[in-house]
Amino acid sequence: MLERVKKIVPFVLLGCIVLFYANEIWRSSKSPRPPEHQARTERAYYESKHDNILSDAWNWTTQDPVSFYTFVLAIFTGAIGAIAIIQIRYLRKADETARIAAGAAKESADVARQSLVDTQRAFVRVANFPWLWRPDSSRPGKYLYDITPTIENGGNTPTVDMKINVASALRDEPLPKGFEFSFTNEAAPSLIGAHQSIGASRAVIFDDDLLAVAAGKKFFYIWGTITYRDVFKLIFNSCGVGMGYK
Repeated sequence: MLERVKKIVPFVLLGCIVLFYANEIWRSSKSPRPPEHQARTERAYYESKHDNILSDAWNWTTQDPVSFYTFVLAIFTGAIGAIAIIQIRYLRKADETARIAAGAAKESADVARQSLVDTQRAFVRVANFPWLWRPDSSRPGKYLYDITPTIENGGNTPTVDMKINVASALRDEPLPKGFEFSFTNEAAPSLIGAHQSIGASRAVIFDDDLLAVAAGKKFFYIWGTITYRDVFKLIFNSCGVGMGYK
């Protein structure tokens, strides 16, 4: 549409200029003093048409060079205004299209980043509680049992600022409601690489106590916390682990 208007405007301008000079030539070719009977005839015709506003305006415009120039200028001003309105309309559409495209691009980038975080971030969990028994040198013929929680990172990136704390308790009664899982030691810093595992602090129980737990006379509990964040520095994680033997 704009291309068509741009092509037509020069021809309109040329036509208006031609009309202007043609009007001037026509006016100069007229006799300055027309015959009296012709003047009376023209006067009568003018008076008969005097009530026609459009005719009077046209005659006034075409007979007066200044009025003609003003008329042509008004036409071009109107054409420029129409072109400006069309351009503003297309600019508004372009702005709306750009805004929608920018919103879609931002949403796509957010989805891509979230997908990257979800697929590449570190995922830490307690994999198992392996047991290891060994002789107790302070008690000949007796044994100790080490229980070591195995912490595994199933993600594709290593952990950052990871801390692990593990505690255990041997009790004569089950844990009461509202028991406070406290720790006697400070959490130890650690690191787990992608798809790797480590052993946390071990809990130790004597063989006699383990037999008492098996008989239901005592109760043995292990609990702990793991705090870490991923390499994207956006998500902080905390999980608690616990296991009870009775």
